[in-house]
Amino acid sequence: MRTEAEWLAGTDPQALLDYLHGRLSDRKLRLFAAACCRSLGDLLPAGRSRRAVQLCERHADGQARDEELRAVYGPAAWLEDTLVPPWAVQVAAEAAAANAAYPEAFAAAERASLWPLDALAGTAADAVADPPCTPENGREGDRWFLAFQAARVAEKEAQCRLLRCVAGNPFRPVRVRRAWLQWHDGAVRKVAEALYDGARFADLGVLADVLEEAGCTEPALLHHCREAGLHARGCWAVDLVLGRV
Repeated sequence: MRTEAEWLAGTDPQALLDYLHGRLSDRKLRLFAAACCRSLGDLLPAGRSRRAVQLCERHADGQARDEELRAVYGPAAWLEDTLVPPWAVQVAAEAAAANAAYPEAFAAAERASLWPLDALAGTAADAVADPPCTPENGREGDRWFLAFQAARVAEKEAQCRLLRCVAGNPFRPVRVRRAWLQWHDGAVRKVAEALYDGARFADLGVLADVLEEAGCTEPALLHHCREAGLHARGCWAVDLVLGRV
């Protein structure tokens, strides 16, 4: 990847992660992993998988201990969830726990290449490809395969959008101005904190409105806050206002 256009149009999440090698913080990487798991929606059952994703997010923000992560990292913890393959837990728990549990084996900058993003996309794709692919299905099996491939592509594109939400545009960084943060006794920061703490990322348009009232005219920042679609914990716009990396 060499250009901004390639970054904005990229549909391979691993290629985007490779470009970000060494540029994205541990926290951002962990929150991106959790966001990919959350994108599975109802496919992620209300058991250890969801608790592992929540724990991953809490640990990223310094609200969970390393020992708690180790408890959900092992393969035995995955067996409780039978509706979804263990990749959903692994992608969150590995990203959050690898350096804590096995610092001699995993360097933070190397973890991105270990995430099974393709397998996670396959999990989502398999759920919408029906009936299952078997030799007896004939043409039905062919239709399953086409549906599976289309769903996999769509899920990987969603992962790319999530990564761009978390990482921002590395070719065109945005800076926050002190005057925006000081306006009305820190109203911008208070709104951002409320949205982050409540995971109300669908309401980011409210942050854009307050930023504009505070004097912000930065188009990339305002556009991202008002952009429809996927937003996640670790969103670059919210993090920018809150001073988080």
